[in-house]
Amino acid sequence: MKYAADHRPDPGSPASIEGVSDDHLPFRFRVTAVFTITGRGLMAAGLTEQGEVRTGDELVVHHGQARTTATCRGIEMIRTNGSVDIRTVGLLLTALTKDDVAEGDIILGA
Repeated sequence: MKYAADHRPDPGSPASIEGVSDDHLPFRFRVTAVFTITGRGLMAAGLTEQGEVRTGDELVVHHGQARTTATCRGIEMIRTNGSVDIRTVGLLLTALTKDDVAEGDIILGA
């Protein structure tokens, strides 16, 4: 999942400089909610701040001082008010419990 250039979250970031591609920037995701989906596992919902992620990518959850590695098992688009913002997604993560990730945590590409 990669977000479109016209949906960059921070106009002052290097990714938003005209003519500069953000493909080289590492994946960065801010968690806004965490829940469990029966039969699927732990879902971290939030906002993709930069970069891209694919199913199968290794990720690192920064939870306070703790660092936990997980694999992206799936990516879900989240609808808000009937529309879709491609930066707002849910990441289905393996090998984690609700104690390993919380609102405000940062998930980075490994």
